Amino acid sequence: YSKAELLDMDVRAITHPDDWSHNTELYRGLFETGESFLIEKRYCRKDGSEVWVNMNVSPIRNRQDKIEGAVAVVIVVTRQKLAEKELATAKDRLAADLDAMTRLEKIVAMFVREGDLSATLGEIVQAAIAVTGAAKGNIQLFDARLGKLVIAAHYGFGQPFLDFWN
Repeated sequence: YSKAELLDMDVRAITHPDDWSHNTELYRGLFETGESFLIEKRYCRKDGSEVWVNMNVSPIRNRQDKIEGAVAVVIVVTRQKLAEKELATAKDRLAADLDAMTRLEKIVAMFVREGDLSATLGEIVQAAIAVTGAAKGNIQLFDARLGKLVIAAHYGFGQPFLDFWN
């Protein structure tokens, strides 16, 4: 918004709708009790994007100690909020990767312990599905005797699919 546009607007017009009721409660408390407050909130730009801010709001008093208004120190923290979101996403991705590596380690241990290739391939399919977020998966191996790929392990496919490929 331009300066002229902002001067013609009230704070509600630029406050994110989800933050308005909490914002109102805090201002009401400030004017009723004189208590300053801190708030993290969002403003809305003209293009609809959000601006995150931290505000420290205090009352303005006249000589008779009556509250006549409020003053706010506003610090834009949009970059920090985006960085926090990216960090949380990376943390989730790292946890998923760690889970996948743990699953793969268990698969290797199972194969070494049991020597059962079929069960091991089934576990590999499950791990691959978990890592990729897929709904279905299969492993195909080349059968030299038949001269074609055959499904050695699968998850989530119905019998018609399996019959078609085998």
